[in-house]
Amino acid sequence: MLNARPTARAVIAFVGLALSMASWGVWGGVARAEPVQVVLTIGPAAPTATQSAIPGAIPGGAGAVTDPRFTNFNNKLYRSPTSNLWIIAATTNLTPTSADQVLVVGNGLSIVGGAVAAREGITSTEAGDLLNFSRLDVPRINDSGRWAMAYRLANAPGGGTATAADERVVKWDGTSLVTLLKPNDPIPSMAGSFYGGSFTGASITNAGDVAFQATVSPLTGTNDLAFAATGATVLANIGVDAPTGQAGGGTSTWTDIDTGGLTQSGTGAHWLALGTIGADTTVNRVVVVDGGVTIQKGSVLAGSAYTSPVSTVTSAIMESNGDWFAIGTNADGATWMVRNGAVIAAIGQPITPGATETWETFRDVKGNNAGTWVISGNTNAATLTDDVLVLNGVRVIARESDPVDLLADGSFAGSLYVHLIQNNDVLNNDGYYYFATRLKSTPTATAGAGGSNNSSLLRVLACPADYNGSGAVNVQDIFDFLTGWFAGNVRADFNRSGVVNVTDIFDFLAGWFTGC
Repeated sequence: MLNARPTARAVIAFVGLALSMASWGVWGGVARAEPVQVVLTIGPAAPTATQSAIPGAIPGGAGAVTDPRFTNFNNKLYRSPTSNLWIIAATTNLTPTSADQVLVVGNGLSIVGGAVAAREGITSTEAGDLLNFSRLDVPRINDSGRWAMAYRLANAPGGGTATAADERVVKWDGTSLVTLLKPNDPIPSMAGSFYGGSFTGASITNAGDVAFQATVSPLTGTNDLAFAATGATVLANIGVDAPTGQAGGGTSTWTDIDTGGLTQSGTGAHWLALGTIGADTTVNRVVVVDGGVTIQKGSVLAGSAYTSPVSTVTSAIMESNGDWFAIGTNADGATWMVRNGAVIAAIGQPITPGATETWETFRDVKGNNAGTWVISGNTNAATLTDDVLVLNGVRVIARESDPVDLLADGSFAGSLYVHLIQNNDVLNNDGYYYFATRLKSTPTATAGAGGSNNSSLLRVLACPADYNGSGAVNVQDIFDFLTGWFAGNVRADFNRSGVVNVTDIFDFLAGWFTGC
């Protein structure tokens, strides 16, 4: 319900004054969090909600199920470089279990095409091979909605258990699912060599070129090489290529790349690989960007204040704009997170400037093309509130036990709350952070809603001052906020006080002037 409010002319005058005050340094403070919204949820948490029902026609029919529902979204989540698409493989109650996972492509709160994009055990390539998500091989997607993935056949041809020799790299070209690569295919960039299998980490550029990892016969045994341009380019040749910039001028060659350790930018111009080099285990772990070592075990993290050398790197990724992130630990136990080589967070340090709440563990970090990032982790806060999401190291955008907006209308209908946050997430260029989390029925509950510990897919506007979700904070956000404020839009209750009043304008502008 709206309180009495000033006229539009008065508000415009107020905004003009506010703009002047900005130059005096008067504004401060931090914007309040937007409500966490449900994108898609699981049947046990919301058994009658539209968001838990599998939309549209289901490939192959619904099986022996009268009420097809999602049951888990705890799988890797990817985004397109700039077009705000996201893609995830979800588990359902469809039968049989060999056909219970489906591929969902979305944009914002909407499902592209109004139906799932594919179903394992049902959707097939032009060669008749059935898709299989059992290894959690989630496709990566480009701006036009084309996606590529590596997967293992559910069953070996002729029967038996499938192995690395029964793997494929496929691409959805907008019309059909096409097999790009399979074991024993010749490698265009390595004359006389053939793919041995172990295809993983497939990604697709906006031009439709695919990067991936694979073993090579007869050279590499079980170790992965990194390829780009659908095999026409070798990025990292095991036992042959030596990354530049090694400690002490070393020239050790690649010995392995982690499964899924290859990521690339949206154009394919830049790439990152996480793996090992040489035989000396005290210095063999490396993060390599565009062929050069950026982090190496046994060396002090470059540009940091640390004196203890790196002992391990647990994860490293490159985003579509070429920004890269890594998480690792030093020999003295210090655990850190870096963006483009610069430390952005550390275990034991405050999660935001001046906070008494400190990081205890990191789950993940993801960024968007605007240079914004979100850290997901666990803190020293009370057990019911210690899972948090932090934007740019300056503000908490959501945490465990926050209420969840099931209908995306600000009403918090459905009585659902954030439970345990998972490490499957993306920060899209629409300004929203999409993440998988378990849900619960009360803020004090310690078990999942409906007796389920499976995860739903949620989102939260990372920067509330980016009111229109354009990915940038600018004057248009002020106009859009005021339009919503005069219309009584529930989102205009910026401080979540339960009423839309002039205080919301002050709080919105405070956030706007601080950039978030």
